[in-house]
Amino acid sequence: MKKLILILVLVAFAFAGEAFRQGYRDGWKAGNCYGRGYGCYPSYPPYPPYPEYGEDNYMGGYNRGFLDGLNAQ
Repeated sequence: MKKLILILVLVAFAFAGEAFRQGYRDGWKAGNCYGRGYGCYPSYPPYPPYPEYGEDNYMGGYNRGFLDGLNAQ
C-alpha cells in the first residue's frame, strides 16, 4: 500500500512539472520572436529552470520562458 501511494505521488509531481516545462518552451519561442515579424524561427529553448514557489503551472512557465527568450534575442 505504501508503494502504491509513493508511486501516485511521484506521478503527480511529474505531471505538474510537465505543465511548467511546456509553458516555458512555448513562452521561450514567443519571447525569442517578439518584435521580429512574420517568419521568425526561434532558437531552440534551453532546459527549463526549476519553478519557484507559485509558478509551478503552465502560465508560470510561459511567463518565465517569455522573459528568458526575450532576453536571449
